[in-house]
Amino acid sequence: MQWLGEQRLYAKMMETPSLYTGNTLFQGFKTARANTDIGQLYAIESGIKAAWEYSSTLGATMDSHYQTINNLMAQLDGLNTQMISATPQDSLQILNQKTALLANLNNTTNAYQQAENSFEQGAKSQLQSLKLSNEGLSVEFHPAVNKKAFNNYLMAYWLSGNTLPQASLTELYKIGQECPLIGGNAVFEARDLYELAANTEVYWEKLEDCELPPTTGREKPGESIQPTSVGNGSQAKVFPNPTAGELTVDVIALGEFTGTATIHDLSGRVVLTTQITTGVNKLRLNLKDGIYIVSIAGKEGIISRSKVVIMR
Repeated sequence: MQWLGEQRLYAKMMETPSLYTGNTLFQGFKTARANTDIGQLYAIESGIKAAWEYSSTLGATMDSHYQTINNLMAQLDGLNTQMISATPQDSLQILNQKTALLANLNNTTNAYQQAENSFEQGAKSQLQSLKLSNEGLSVEFHPAVNKKAFNNYLMAYWLSGNTLPQASLTELYKIGQECPLIGGNAVFEARDLYELAANTEVYWEKLEDCELPPTTGREKPGESIQPTSVGNGSQAKVFPNPTAGELTVDVIALGEFTGTATIHDLSGRVVLTTQITTGVNKLRLNLKDGIYIVSIAGKEGIISRSKVVIMR
């Protein structure tokens, strides 16, 4: 978990620099990490936050102008109603009031349009530039890969008007299923964005339920999230994950292998048991969307256990 520790320390130093002033060891660390994926990803994240704050300010301004426009329109409607039964003297006064309201309405509408243009030219251009920078980053370690992917999905979500294609949602879901101790803070961020973009709620695995495989914390993509495998020489790979309803169980054994694949739901209930042998086994799952535990067992006991997500 070295990369995650360095990432958190770098962020802490950037956010509270006064705590580390004069400490040559920490300053050297910050300088050394500035041009690595740690420093570059932090710069991208800071840029996204700045663009969000800028757009939020513009959004509040636009909301205020919009409310003012509605109020002015309501006042004009009221004056038009009064005109129907007004005396000539009152009509002149009402016309003067309408002229003042229309001038105010024109000014407010122009201010609203200016704020909208600032959003299009300012916040959006910032995000587009950041997205290009993020896509060009060279990252190696798994938490960095997750963070880079999350940044792309987040900016794509904003730039597309708060929507994401199904392929992006699937990838976000996969990141969200990881253990945060291995996948980094991007796991939590992916969970929040997935629920927001998919307009749904998901029961995510709790941090304390994470199963940590042996790791140095600097694994390359995919190396730290393989299912655990035990036993006397036999191994099994279960894929794809997530799946739309079909699983492949690839059993690798020194000799002949005959065993069972057992699938439990999160309550512990067995929902499927089927026989498997050496080689490729195809399983068709007529199960509801959700998270399941797939256990592969032979004479020597359980040789593989992994979490699988069914998502159609």
